[in-house]
Amino acid sequence: SPGSRGTGDNAAFDHHPLTAEELGRLSAAISGDVPGLPAYPAYALMVEFMAYSGLRAGEVAGLEIGDLLFAPGPKCSVKVQRTK
Repeated sequence: SPGSRGTGDNAAFDHHPLTAEELGRLSAAISGDVPGLPAYPAYALMVEFMAYSGLRAGEVAGLEIGDLLFAPGPKCSVKVQRTK
C-alpha cells in the first residue's frame, strides 16, 4: 500500500504486551533471582524502564543525561526530543 514501510508482508501485527506479572518474572530472571541463570541487574532495570516508559530500544540507546530530570525521592521524568 502507498506509504507502507513493510517488505511485502502485509499481515497485521498482533501485539501481545507483557502483563505486570510477566514483566516482574522477566525482570527477576534477568536480575539473577532465578537459580542457574546469570545475573544482569542493569539490564533488568532497563527492561522495566522500557516497559513502563514506552521508549523503544533505539530511543533508550540514544538517551542523554539531559533527557532525565531527577526529583527528590524515587522520581524521575524523561523528556526526549530529537529532530531529524
